[in-house]
Amino acid sequence: AFAEQATSVPDCNFSLAWHIPGFADSERLDLLETLITEAEQKSPGAKDQHRYFGADKSKVGHTVTYLHSVADDEVLLDLWAAAAASDEGAKWNIMSSVDSKEERLRLRCFEAIDYVSSGDGQEANIGWHSDGHTLLTTAIMLSDPATDFEGGSFEIRRPAATTPPNDCGSRLAPDGSGRGEASAVLLRGDALTWRGWDEHRVAPVLKGRRRVVVLEWWADAEAGQDAPNQRPNDSLQGWQLARRIDPRAASLPRAQAEHYRAAGNLQQAIESYKTAMTLDPGDSLCLNNLAHVYGEQGSFEEALATYRASVKMDPKENAPRLGLSNMLRDMGRFQEAVG
Repeated sequence: AFAEQATSVPDCNFSLAWHIPGFADSERLDLLETLITEAEQKSPGAKDQHRYFGADKSKVGHTVTYLHSVADDEVLLDLWAAAAASDEGAKWNIMSSVDSKEERLRLRCFEAIDYVSSGDGQEANIGWHSDGHTLLTTAIMLSDPATDFEGGSFEIRRPAATTPPNDCGSRLAPDGSGRGEASAVLLRGDALTWRGWDEHRVAPVLKGRRRVVVLEWWADAEAGQDAPNQRPNDSLQGWQLARRIDPRAASLPRAQAEHYRAAGNLQQAIESYKTAMTLDPGDSLCLNNLAHVYGEQGSFEEALATYRASVKMDPKENAPRLGLSNMLRDMGRFQEAVG
């Protein structure tokens, strides 16, 4: 649902994303296409990643061309204008929350992303995911949906319980699902900006090619022209900053828990998963991950109880049922494991 430039739920002041129609005029569009060509010529490895995130990996996914090696400061400052206008228009106040005297946030990555249908029934698809602790992400559409592709709308969601305390929660999920969603079909030259930690996806591209450029802005190190062709990893400091900015975002403590888990800090991971569950009580996969960590910690009874709670929450989800069965098997309770 759109109200001019705001991507939000009707009658609610909370903006999930900010839409700037026609941000990229013909001069900007030509510049972006030129940068893509230069990147591909300068570094053959600039286009070498196929990504799927939460989507079915039997689908086509998308390909990525990294552009930071060919973008100078003038270009980046020009494109930053979309994120800055969105931050102000949506009243997220990201820039004012970062202790910086710089003209803009630092660039995390600059990518051209192609979603191309194979034409044989395989859809170019990408599942629900977040951009980690990226503060602002801007996508600029280079293709024309009227002629270049079918499908491929942008979708974004957030649990109703994690909206700011402005009485939006009940209206974010009138169907009782617990999540508010909004979607956008971008025209050529349109820009759309969102906060990186809010979950989003691109619906399947059914025909043709959907091309966008995406800039992620954060407070960590700048991706300069000599940076490798990859997206930098999240950092603990970055998670902490994002959580200070948006303490009600369930995706942030959930992702921070995964960071702690990978580092072997299991107790901190448990506490972060619990925090995420208080913000999004209906997240069965977060509960499943919490059960995993209990098992890794050797707290087997807590793990069993948590797996069972996750199965009860979403009986159709396979991961909690498999985790429960594996845990029972590892404990030697074979009859229960196959029951």
